[in-house]
Amino acid sequence: MSLCVAWKYEDRHSSRVFFAADSGVVVNTVVNEEPRTVVMPYSGIKVLEIPIRVRSATDAATGQAQQLFDRKYGMAFAGSYLTAFLLKELLAENLAKAQFVGPPESVTFERICEVALRFHRYFHGQIREHLTRDFEVDFFLGGYCGAAHKVRVARFFVDLGTEEPAYKEILAQEGFSFDTIGIETAQDRFADLMRLSLSAPCRTHFAAFRRLRDIILDPDYPLVAGVTQYGEFEGADFKLRGSLNVEVEHGDLRSRMYVRGTNLDLIRGDEGWGDLHWGYSFGDLQGDDVRSFDATRTFWEMRQQEDGSPNPVRHVIDEQITVVPHDPKWMRWFEEEAGFLRIALGADVPIEHIGSTAVPGLAAVQFIDVLVGVDALADAQHLPFNLETNGYEYLGDRLIRGQLCYRKRGERWFNLHVVERDGDFWRSALRLRDYLRQHPDECAAYSREKIRILNTGSWTLVRYLNERANYLGQLLARAGQ
Repeated sequence: MSLCVAWKYEDRHSSRVFFAADSGVVVNTVVNEEPRTVVMPYSGIKVLEIPIRVRSATDAATGQAQQLFDRKYGMAFAGSYLTAFLLKELLAENLAKAQFVGPPESVTFERICEVALRFHRYFHGQIREHLTRDFEVDFFLGGYCGAAHKVRVARFFVDLGTEEPAYKEILAQEGFSFDTIGIETAQDRFADLMRLSLSAPCRTHFAAFRRLRDIILDPDYPLVAGVTQYGEFEGADFKLRGSLNVEVEHGDLRSRMYVRGTNLDLIRGDEGWGDLHWGYSFGDLQGDDVRSFDATRTFWEMRQQEDGSPNPVRHVIDEQITVVPHDPKWMRWFEEEAGFLRIALGADVPIEHIGSTAVPGLAAVQFIDVLVGVDALADAQHLPFNLETNGYEYLGDRLIRGQLCYRKRGERWFNLHVVERDGDFWRSALRLRDYLRQHPDECAAYSREKIRILNTGSWTLVRYLNERANYLGQLLARAGQ
């Protein structure tokens, strides 16, 4: 199924319509006689161009036909690959060779959608007779309407009441609007993330790309995978775009060229393309990531190796982050992690849940911050606790001064802050947590500030912390009153 998004972005100067999707392919197969769902993260082609050419009836005297309509429509789908492929091929073949008896202005968006609906109903009925499941497909179809003089978009779906395909127009209102198809939980998550992004001023089309990518990277949605593929309407025609996907490898940024989920760099190989060139334009969907990545503070050197070797350990500090709505499961994750830590550190070591994930209703970066109290802070060159077996990486005192830090990354992200019990950091962290829990207005304002920072392009940890520092200082001052 995966996730597809359609949205319209308008400002004083232009109106733009986009289709975007992940590139994962979900395959139901059998492994060792057991049914299994397999996700192939790349090369799922879900955003397509559909050429629509409508000619007049052939003139009996001249044997010529007039070209009434010649445009490229856009299509994006989620669901059965078999149904989508057959439907796309049939639509493309027939709509590229249609003839119409009537004036050109009668070739409306509604007429084209009615044709598409007939084909959709036919294939839905045919495939349903032969397959018991996984035959349904939802899709967006959009294109220029000569009668309305603008791009219009419809969502095609199977009506739950009649169990028959239907369609309705979307993105018709002014301003920014979006619609989604695909896995219901992923659709709900995208809507929640977009609402959060829109709670502060933002460039909405970049926010839509970013929030789709957030779901692609979220392990809670394993069927939404790969990279972003997309297309947009340029004037009256739909154009597919390649995407430049930024990946962080050992602290270095790498830009990869993808066309509908296919990595062109891998296909090209070391020998290159020679004198061939691909006529694609590539959208820089992650330009904010590049601009916010602090290359001068990407690495830092930690303590010497335990075996005494002179080469220090090289650590990557900066990392990509996002801000998401509060999730009640964070409280449970902390309790579960605290249970493991009490076994590793000792039952008498005080452990507290701090940071934004500890405050119900507060939007947060996806880290669970854990506060550990000790009688005295040790030298950063020496491990206060050995937590490598628990998956933690020791960061010394380089992330935030006045504490010794650990972090763990995986499906759950944890930051461990070792500080002096009842010291300044201990007291201020707990005071801020309790203050926000007791003041919903401050909690809501802090959420908006986090999103404002995110929307300005602060997609990495170091820049985010720097941009937040002034507001956090004022908030701590209010909490101390």
